[in-house]
Amino acid sequence: MALREQGVQFDLNQIKPENLEEIIDQIGDLTVDVDDKNAKVKVFCE
Repeated sequence: MALREQGVQFDLNQIKPENLEEIIDQIGDLTVDVDDKNAKVKVFCE
């Protein structure tokens, strides 16, 4: 999994209310690099 390679260590199948804060903290450090100047990228969180 690409996220795991970037240090984001969680399995979506294992999400529980008690570890949700840790997941939010890890996603907060997420970066997106796009090398294609013609690409359109949307990043959002709900």
